[in-house]
Amino acid sequence: MSELWPKIPDADAGPAPRQYRDSVAYYPEAEKAQRFEQRGDYIQAFQAWMRANHTSCNELNRQWSRSRAEFCEKLSLRGPLTGRRVS
Repeated sequence: MSELWPKIPDADAGPAPRQYRDSVAYYPEAEKAQRFEQRGDYIQAFQAWMRANHTSCNELNRQWSRSRAEFCEKLSLRGPLTGRRVS
């Protein structure tokens, strides 16, 4: 497991520490963005990540959603990735 992000406590351990909490509007947008990204719809994913970014009140989530939005924006400019050969 990557040491980049701190370990998130188990759900059974009680309420999340303050550093992991965010607005109730952030999580639905982040989940939508994740689904768009998984389907390869990077324009929609970019827009959803930006909405998540604007609704977040947590600095870690703002950084994460901004980073994902930038990634999706770059991929959307490349066009479809299907059929490309990696050498």
